[in-house]
Amino acid sequence: MFDEMKIKSGLVFSRSTGTIIGFTELGKISDEIDSLERSLEKERKKLRPLATHVLAIMIRGFFHHFNLPIGFHATKSASAEQLFAIIWEAVGVLEMVNFNVHAFVCDGASANRKFFEMHRL
Repeated sequence: MFDEMKIKSGLVFSRSTGTIIGFTELGKISDEIDSLERSLEKERKKLRPLATHVLAIMIRGFFHHFNLPIGFHATKSASAEQLFAIIWEAVGVLEMVNFNVHAFVCDGASANRKFFEMHRL
């Protein structure tokens, strides 16, 4: 399964722990972020844009109760071509660890429909 979801701006994600720390306008973490933003103000145009969405990829078992998120990708909005590369990389990794992928499940967003169109012969 995969889906791209809009995220609330102002949340802080810790790469080291994989958790959402909180809103940037609260407490010590906010002060550190503000300080970093001020120090990087001249370089801001060179930095990548902030993500507005997260693409979540999950696996689910057919015959056993098994649900597991396997990947999260921060995006502005993933294109069909980006989805193609990300999803097939995930399939490759899953098959390397002996999981068999039988189907993709997603909503009807235009990028998702184009992703499926890319598989037509």
